Amino acid sequence: MAASGKEYGTEQIRNVAVLGHGGSGKTTLVDALCFSAGTSRRKGSVEEGHSLTMTTPEELSHGISLQTTPAFAEVQGTKVNLLDTPGFLDFTGDTLAAVRVADGAVIVVGSTAGVEVGTEVVWDYCENRGIPRMFFVSMMDKEHADFDKVFQDIKERLSSNVLPVEVPIGQGEDFRGIINLFSQKAHIFKPGSVTGEYEEEDIPEEMQARFEEMETEFIETVATADEELLERYLEGEKISRDEAIRAMAQAMARGEIIPLFCGSAKLGFGTQALLTKMVQLFPHPGEMAGESA
Repeated sequence: MAASGKEYGTEQIRNVAVLGHGGSGKTTLVDALCFSAGTSRRKGSVEEGHSLTMTTPEELSHGISLQTTPAFAEVQGTKVNLLDTPGFLDFTGDTLAAVRVADGAVIVVGSTAGVEVGTEVVWDYCENRGIPRMFFVSMMDKEHADFDKVFQDIKERLSSNVLPVEVPIGQGEDFRGIINLFSQKAHIFKPGSVTGEYEEEDIPEEMQARFEEMETEFIETVATADEELLERYLEGEKISRDEAIRAMAQAMARGEIIPLFCGSAKLGFGTQALLTKMVQLFPHPGEMAGESA
């Protein structure tokens, strides 16, 4: 497969459906991911009528996706094919088709709306096919954004296997960074950055207790997914970042862990971490073919 003249092997490809209820921010997220990766030279905008994946006159006039449209982002030498899907139930056939060909799914949930009817529908599509998935809480910069409320909503209505791997630092207009539980560092976003650039810092003192609580749940859940890691964890050994990523990918393939990310596509916040984890946690097409063989 080629993009911009470049050839990619099977292991260098991820096919990802971007799903969610209408208005949850899927198209804006796809725009931000492609721009953050540098595979799009201009950050698309639904409001301004030049989104990467809204191309028909009907889509532009209504400001919604009416069909599945592909885009791609390259990160770490890997091509991530992003399938931007319609969120409204009238066009659910296109969304179902995207799930059928994807090897993983990002389910976008609005920071103020939480789980909606369309969220439940796409969740069922993914459950029926059994593909690995992750959640992204979008629009964390929006007024009345509530990460914890959305997390509990997902846990109660969709899956008890959801696991936060990021914790927001601030919400609404105060949203300024995330705590990454893989690196155990704070990512403080650079003001004015449009590609999600950040400075890696120590955990803010006022969030230390919250971090320790979330880290314990994170490590224990990941360790439980791998018998060897669990044994080492119970013996007091530290689990490395690479080991956590590998164990989580395996658990996601079995549907045992659904990681939860967050950010603001409009500001580009959280896009770099999400792209990186798509590559590290989702299978390539050859692995999915092997599972279904």
